Amino acid sequence: MASILKDSYDEHFALIIGINKYNNLPNLEYAVNDAKAIKDVLINNFKYKEKNIKILIDEQATHDNIMDEYYNLIKDTATNDSVIVFFAGHGSTYPSIHKDKGFLVPCDGTETKMNTLISWDRLISDSELIKAKHIFFIMDACYSGLALLRGNPSKRFLKDMVRRQARQVLTAGKADQTVKDSGAQTNNSIFTGYLLKALNGEAKTEQGVICASSVMNYVYNKVANDPNSRQTPGYGTILGEGDFIFNYDEIFSKVPQATKDNDFLVEIDNETREHRILEEDKLIDEIKSLLSDNKNYIKITDIVNNQLKMYLSKTSVYKDNYDIDSDESFAKTVELYKKDVEILLKIAILLTYYGGELYSNLILKIMSRIMPRDKSIYLLYYPLYLMYYVVIISGLESKNYKVLKDVLELEILKTVNVGSYYDEKNLLINVCNNMQELASEYNVFFPENNYKYPLAEYLYKELQPLIDDFIYVGDDYPELFISTEILISFFYAIKKYSEDESQVWGPLGRYTYQIHYASKQIERFPIYRIIEKLGLYSNISNKEDFIKKYNQFLSKHYF
Repeated sequence: MASILKDSYDEHFALIIGINKYNNLPNLEYAVNDAKAIKDVLINNFKYKEKNIKILIDEQATHDNIMDEYYNLIKDTATNDSVIVFFAGHGSTYPSIHKDKGFLVPCDGTETKMNTLISWDRLISDSELIKAKHIFFIMDACYSGLALLRGNPSKRFLKDMVRRQARQVLTAGKADQTVKDSGAQTNNSIFTGYLLKALNGEAKTEQGVICASSVMNYVYNKVANDPNSRQTPGYGTILGEGDFIFNYDEIFSKVPQATKDNDFLVEIDNETREHRILEEDKLIDEIKSLLSDNKNYIKITDIVNNQLKMYLSKTSVYKDNYDIDSDESFAKTVELYKKDVEILLKIAILLTYYGGELYSNLILKIMSRIMPRDKSIYLLYYPLYLMYYVVIISGLESKNYKVLKDVLELEILKTVNVGSYYDEKNLLINVCNNMQELASEYNVFFPENNYKYPLAEYLYKELQPLIDDFIYVGDDYPELFISTEILISFFYAIKKYSEDESQVWGPLGRYTYQIHYASKQIERFPIYRIIEKLGLYSNISNKEDFIKKYNQFLSKHYF
């Protein structure tokens, strides 16, 4: 069973190496100062325990000593610890058939004797043996950029970034560059000089976070643009999706644990709010840990059933409290509905992204149970509309195509005939029809702008933080949102085409003006490959005719 990773650290460790004096190479001037300065900033700024920092200086930094201390991290660290490995000294490179190989040179190393050097590839591959959640390699050496040939979070994402594993690297130069031992305004190299400034606060994000990502970006920009520099740092993530957070304790000491990283637009009393947030956080953490083992399916089902009961109990009074006579009342109602369904949205994201195909039926159960029983009020479909978007986005990101197909084709088992065309057998068609009737009302959220599709704009804004809190899609979010819109529109169109081939239409949204493809042909869009995988043409007799008409529809509505 997988280890449960916390959204905090237990212990911090560091292995720091600085070599001025070499047996077989020219000496350096500032490497030792760099190493000592890094140790000081870790202790003084980030409360590292001195006993957890191993520093090797000059003659101490032999090949065997460095590797011994590196492998000691295997036994010394646990799954919720962090590790920094800092090296200041000479580096070297050897050509190979596929790519050059990078090496660190210990004090007793000889450039012409490879067995006396420390292989970057070995350090990186063996980092997987170290149980620590986060390892941040910082290398101030020539050719250290070869470590990256394998291929800015905000505070909102802090806890999940801390929870997820990561192996990150910052190097003083690219793979083909030598680096200067001097040049900084202090007694440090240019690279370490800026690194120290970053760790002393200049790399803080707008939210006050100093993380590996912000440090790497800061050092890269400063060193690359320094007039005394002839090097361009390299940086990247070798393994995992997390991020090394230096000042985690500082950030979370400012606010009570219960209220961290939560944004709620509906005002409730603080005591109730804090209690609910704390309980939700505990619930989400429990589900994440349970998802690590398929044997926990029944436990997760019980959690889902309990949350559904709570949701249905809260929303049973929706009709009685329904009031959208004014912009203000409409906005409050929308936020109320979102707040009430939010925990189920979070659960659905986790089940879709981490649960795989095993949890498809449970996701369908959630969607079926939150379907409104009163079809006379359009806005009652809003929570279910949110659910479709978060599940589809999560399914696209995780390539969970079974869940995608299942939620698109989900049918209503028991329909209520209200004498209108909104009574459709397919649940998504029902939801789209009802939300289209309401779409213009969402202009209330954009008083300064005349958005053509205000519902789409509102969904885009509202769902991004919720999605990123759990699966951190980052810059991929716009493409995922647009792909979701197109998939829903395409599915709607093909369902209607199967009933009447005379016309083709699907719900419109942001994609009508956000996609800038030269062609308006659906076959050219990235989402089309997934449409084919899902087999959405199976219910129509003339695929070519449908695609032709859908392309005509796209051409009419793209700006």
